[in-house]
Amino acid sequence: MSFNITYDAQFADWSLADYLAEWSFDFQNSDHGDSNTGGFNSGGLSGEEYAITGSGNDFAFIAGSDTTNGLQYDLGAHVLSGDLDSVQFGYGLTGPTGGAFGLSDWALGIEGLDASGSGAGNDVHEIVWGLMNGNIGELEDYIVSEGLLTQSEFDTAQLGDLFPAPASATGVQEFSDLDVALAA
Repeated sequence: MSFNITYDAQFADWSLADYLAEWSFDFQNSDHGDSNTGGFNSGGLSGEEYAITGSGNDFAFIAGSDTTNGLQYDLGAHVLSGDLDSVQFGYGLTGPTGGAFGLSDWALGIEGLDASGSGAGNDVHEIVWGLMNGNIGELEDYIVSEGLLTQSEFDTAQLGDLFPAPASATGVQEFSDLDVALAA
């Protein structure tokens, strides 16, 4: 899958850095522990998705793999490994229903990351652990170091310029009361 970012139309004039900084501020930290462990869509220690909400709020992310059980957590080593292909950001984590998590207020999705690894310090673990702590730095470093975006594109380019939304996603034309009155 090629690298792509999809987003709610309200973020078309934001840079990826701007959106992720805002999400990080709102998410804060998962306060990962007994009360907020997050989870895999399979219910065990592996799956195609791992998701978690912020501590005391409903901001969330969903890390996804295109591979069956592509994300695995080694409880003994405390390491996430596997293949990380996508991350979805938003509010109101739902599911997993039918094997998949969802977001009641989806905001932005990054696809085509193609990160993989195993063992301590691997890219998959570092990106997800960073996000769990409200830190977008590992995701940014990976996107730039892999050449998916330049640092300038990440920091300043508007999402709508880099990844134009399809025409069907631009919304429905609004009509004013005057337009409706004239049509009658």
